[in-house]
This record gives sequence, structure tokens and C-alpha cells, in this order.
Amino acid sequence: MSTFPCHFVEIEAIYAKSFAAGHRSIALCAANSGEGVSAVSQALALRIAQNGRKVLLVQANTFDMNYQQQMSALAQKKQAQMSGDDEASLQECTLEAESSAMPDSGAEKHELVPVTLALPGSNDLVTFLAAPTQEQALNVFREPDELRQLCEIWLTRYDAVIFDTTPLNQVNRNNIPGQYVAAACDACLLVVLAGVTSEIAISHAYKCLKNAGVYLTGVILNDMYNPSLSTELIRETFRFESMFPAKMAKIRDWVSGSSFLNAKI
Repeated sequence: MSTFPCHFVEIEAIYAKSFAAGHRSIALCAANSGEGVSAVSQALALRIAQNGRKVLLVQANTFDMNYQQQMSALAQKKQAQMSGDDEASLQECTLEAESSAMPDSGAEKHELVPVTLALPGSNDLVTFLAAPTQEQALNVFREPDELRQLCEIWLTRYDAVIFDTTPLNQVNRNNIPGQYVAAACDACLLVVLAGVTSEIAISHAYKCLKNAGVYLTGVILNDMYNPSLSTELIRETFRFESMFPAKMAKIRDWVSGSSFLNAKI
């Protein structure tokens, strides 16, 4: 599971544009799988959870179940470690979660129960709700109006609800469309893996959100695979290699040896 500290300045910027701006239900989306939605949603949940706030992190990504399985494993490990009074605390937490899992239209629609645990790298508690698997429960997540009503119930018990959604360009009968989840939220953040995700993929993802009437709060650029400044400068020198081969070689040597241009940010 990819994790990073919630106090990074980038997370503070995301926090300022989302929860701190008054948005309590937030969907994180991406065009394709592997763009960093789960890592960002987890970090944002931890940032909001500071100062004792209650946060519900909903895994609505039915395309990539790896993260859900990892979180479930953490929950099982926590439950296995509990004994005595801790078991009573877990039971109390579970009962509270069961009562808040679904609206009055039928708690039996949802076969999964939220679990509260400390995510890796933090002592702050976040409540995690895994994606449903039964068709009846999936249909609730596929209807923005029903999901909006569900969010309203959750927000009476939690300070914030964050959705980790299915990639917008991944479509099959078992998926929960990310744009429908985003349409039920106060805000939507689109994560883009810079240097990897194509312009066509981003354009298609944006159209999906726009057609669903989603309020796009902002775009998060994941520059994990972006070339460094020194790499780009060295690449540009080869444009003039035929005219000034000796000078370009010296410039490349200087750039390669510059601690400033090669500093990790």
C-alpha cells in the first residue's frame, strides 16, 4: 500500500481546497487505474482526522480490489489483536457502524460494515467502508440521488466522507461509475498521473464528470514519473548537438554535476 505523510504541503493544499473550504463529502477520481487516487484519499482522510475529527473513507473502486483487500487485512489484524475490553470497544464500534451503514430504505442492502482503525503511518483513526459486492448494494452506489441521501445520513455521524472511486475510463457491468459517486458529493478532485496519462484519457474523464453534472473542485497532478529539471535540460541540449557538440557536452556535464538542478523535491 502506497502511503505518504499527511502533513506534506501538497496535502495541505488539497485539504485547503476541499474540507477547509466547506466540502464535507469529497470524491477522488482518475481517468485510469494506478494514478494515485487511493494514496491521496488515504492521506486526505488522515489530514482531516487530525484534532479528533471523524472521517469515513468509502472504497467505491470495484475495478481494483487490491487496496480494499489490504485494508480488510488491517481490520482483521486489529480484530485478532483485541481481547477483553478491546473486544467490547470493537463491538461497540461495529454496532454504531451497522446503524449508520445504510439509510432506512434497508440496511440489509449492504452486506459490509465500516471498521475504524489507524491507517499506516498515523495514530489518527479513520473509519473504512469496503466496496459492496452484492448487486442490490451496488445499485445504491450507482444512483446519485440515493447515494446523496446516504451521504447525508453518514454526515450526521462523521465530519467528512471521502470516496475512493473507480477509474472513469474503466467501464464494465460490475463497476460503480466514478462520475455517479462524484455527482453525489460536494466536491470532486481529479488525480492525473503527469507524463503517463494521455490528453485523450483526461479529456474523456472530464466529459464523464461534466455530463454527470459534477462540480470539479480541482486537479491533482501526480508528478511521480515526471522527468526532473536536470533530465529535461540535458534532453534539450541534444537539439543543438550538431551545431555545438563540444559546448553541449560541457553543458551536460555541468547540469549532471549541479546539486541544485538535481535536488530532490
